[in-house]
Amino acid sequence: MASNRIGRKTAPGFADPHAPVVVPSVGAGAAPAGAPAAGSAPAVAPAGVAPQQDVAAARRSMPEPAARASDPSRSRQTPLVEVEVSYERGSAPRAEPMRQVFEIWTHNHVYALDSRLHCREVRATAGSKPVPDHPFLGSRLVGGQLQEAQSVEMSYPLPRPGAFAVFEARKGNRRLFSRTSAVVRVVLRLKIVTVTDPTAIPTWEQVSGDV
Repeated sequence: MASNRIGRKTAPGFADPHAPVVVPSVGAGAAPAGAPAAGSAPAVAPAGVAPQQDVAAARRSMPEPAARASDPSRSRQTPLVEVEVSYERGSAPRAEPMRQVFEIWTHNHVYALDSRLHCREVRATAGSKPVPDHPFLGSRLVGGQLQEAQSVEMSYPLPRPGAFAVFEARKGNRRLFSRTSAVVRVVLRLKIVTVTDPTAIPTWEQVSGDV
């Protein structure tokens, strides 16, 4: 029989969707916004529909969830992953391997990753000057990590803005994990190519860089 077990380091993160919404009190003796005056007949709403003013007041009085308030990417309205699309059209396109599919931006460096999340290039954020001796070249991105007061947030296969990008390098049989500074952007570069000459279509081996 299958059972739902909760690990020692995890906790349920969802409330009962059928639980009623409790509106905080607005003080003793004070009538909430939109309430009818004393002696007047209360407004009647259709069954199952709350008065519009009461709904608006309840939403304003509800505190912001802790997860959203502590999430720097949400507070700045930064997308988790930005998608940059480029279009090409021609009879014989070049078979360029997918060596810069993802970009992980920090304040100091930009890490360009291929389709298998291996770091192929590191550039300085200011001036886009290549850093040929960066230790993360050739390593593989495994995800992101954010240390909080009572927990650790992990995301994979990509980090999110505000977290640290974690790279894996191998030294013999050892697996070494290193992290960057805080991530400010995560970019996916999507290329759409229209080939007008069917005889010139590149193979997937050529596109993916396996040849």
